[in-house]
Amino acid sequence: MDQNIEQTINECIQLQDEIALLTPVILSLSPSLSMDNMTPREIPRVSREKFNEKLHRLLGLEKVKEEYGLHLRKLSLKLSDLAERLEEEGFEIERLRCRLSEDQYSWLLSHRADLKKHLKGIEI
Repeated sequence: MDQNIEQTINECIQLQDEIALLTPVILSLSPSLSMDNMTPREIPRVSREKFNEKLHRLLGLEKVKEEYGLHLRKLSLKLSDLAERLEEEGFEIERLRCRLSEDQYSWLLSHRADLKKHLKGIEI
């Protein structure tokens, strides 16, 4: 296994983390969704409205959507690249265990099915 598999796994993890951070922002900025459904009831309605207004003013939905879409496309390309590299290795993830950190190996195991879908060209 070359260093690129480890690096690609790390990049996939990072992109997923960034997507996870942007998802609530997109949801909170979406005009079709209500902040009432996203935030705990303990937060006063006025505070939720102010939060929503501030996000709109500071970020803008289109800019956030653009960045979100960019990260999704990058992740898809990285997953496809990783799937092809793993196929070259026989897709025997267990053999890679000694070369990967525990986090990388755990991530790889939990995303095995998604990676195979990317290899087959199936839309996720």
